[in-house]
Formats: sequence, C-alpha cells, structure tokens
Amino acid sequence: YELRAGVQREKLNLYYVWHSAMCFCFSGIILNTCITVFQIYRPCWGTLGDYLSFTFHWVPPDNFLSTSLKTKMGSSALSPFSSP
Repeated sequence: YELRAGVQREKLNLYYVWHSAMCFCFSGIILNTCITVFQIYRPCWGTLGDYLSFTFHWVPPDNFLSTSLKTKMGSSALSPFSSP
C-alpha cells in the first residue's frame, strides 16, 4: 500500500508540474501578445495610449520638475525649502 500511494503522489506531482509549466507558457504568450499589440497601436490611440503607458524619463529630476511643474504651479512649487 505504501508503494502504491507513493506512485499516486508522484503522478499527481507530475501533473502539477506539467500544469504549472503549461499555464506559465500560456500566460507568457498572452502577456507578450498584449505588449506587442499595445506597442504597435499606441501612437494611434493618442492621449489614451499615453495615459495607459508609463515611460521612464531619463532626465535629472531638477530638469523634469522645472519643465513640468513650473508651468503648472509656478516656480515656488519646485523646492520644499523655499520661503513662501
């Protein structure tokens, strides 16, 4: 009986490994397809595509803040240590 239970557990473990591998491959295919479609059609989507995407600006934080916040909130919003 001990040997038979071990064989059954081994088959069950093999099923779990196989099932996990197939789910991993399937989710990878789905993820890559979504990323590819998004990258291809993002320019066509205009503002929505820009809103859904995120990009890393390879600009120092001071330059990024000076271009984005200065126009929206004024120069006093740039530094937390500036006097009111």
